[in-house]
Amino acid sequence: MRTGAGIVELQVLHGQDPADNHWGCPIREQWGLSDHQQLSLALEDRLAFTVTATGSYGEAAQLAQKWGVVISASAMHALAQRLGNRAEAATQERLARAPQEREPQRAAPSVGVLMLDGWQVRQRGPGWGKERTDQPRVEWHEWKTGIYYRQEQSGRTAGGRGILAQKVVVGWQGEPVEFGRRLHWEAISAGLGRAGSKLIVADGAHWIWNLAQDRWAGATEVLDFYHATQHLWELGRALVGDEESKLAQWVEPRRHQLRHGKQRLVLAERWMMRPTSLPLPRWPLATRPLCITMALAPPSAMASTVFFMSMSPATGPMVTPWSMGMMTVLREFLLMMRSNRICFPIITPPDDEGVYKEYLTRTSRNQW
Repeated sequence: MRTGAGIVELQVLHGQDPADNHWGCPIREQWGLSDHQQLSLALEDRLAFTVTATGSYGEAAQLAQKWGVVISASAMHALAQRLGNRAEAATQERLARAPQEREPQRAAPSVGVLMLDGWQVRQRGPGWGKERTDQPRVEWHEWKTGIYYRQEQSGRTAGGRGILAQKVVVGWQGEPVEFGRRLHWEAISAGLGRAGSKLIVADGAHWIWNLAQDRWAGATEVLDFYHATQHLWELGRALVGDEESKLAQWVEPRRHQLRHGKQRLVLAERWMMRPTSLPLPRWPLATRPLCITMALAPPSAMASTVFFMSMSPATGPMVTPWSMGMMTVLREFLLMMRSNRICFPIITPPDDEGVYKEYLTRTSRNQW
């Protein structure tokens, strides 16, 4: 057996258990070792941590050699697969049971916060390690990550940096439905069921908001600041162009307002923009007022305009086929709108008239 102290040779019994007549090795079963396992549990734990702390199996094998264990990258990969299968089996067994809150004696959280995101990870493909193959050696897959915490568990360090005293983290590579099931189970166990309200923070991925409606209907959904500013930069480029100084001069004050809770002022300004303030569409022979207005109009007005254009061959972009009764042009025209024009969120005006009044007052005084 390979241990952290080196190779240890053991002579053990192997036979049939008279209690249930199964064949095995009593000492292996007592130590929790699988059949033919040659790594001790302590060494296995150290190697597993080394795999998670490095970026590849090759790096993990090299690091293990530094502290005295000679092992190949393929052996590290096999170890990770074996431990992963063992952990997945334990997870499935846990998910089959109804979640029970781990600390029911604690006060109910005022707000339960869920943060969701997805990012690409590099993995071995079916052609990995082969000299000649038509299959990809490397594949990229989306890894979904979810975090749940109570609002009371958030705070700031002495330097002003945000910190979470306690949180639940769930990772999953696969379908969003299964990811939602796992995150919901862990969140309920951490107290989400008794939360006064639910808050979901995420980017603009459709699968996240669909999952939120499926699992946490009624929760407040918030677009995170990073992705909100990305949309703001795109809007600025459409209005003032790509010149860095002018673009930053337009974006930075509004970015500051988003950062400090004055997003309604930014949305009010966005709502009051006139179609004529936007650049011409890039379609050939497109009629300027109709096309721009349609890009900014609510869905009901968009549908009416598309119908009107389908009945008037001389209106709208001249795309073949564009003729009376050719409804196939509607799909193509909608695709052109989505790819070339609709790059800003279509929003409803704020309900509070005070936001409009503050916007108009500040605009008239050049205080925006």
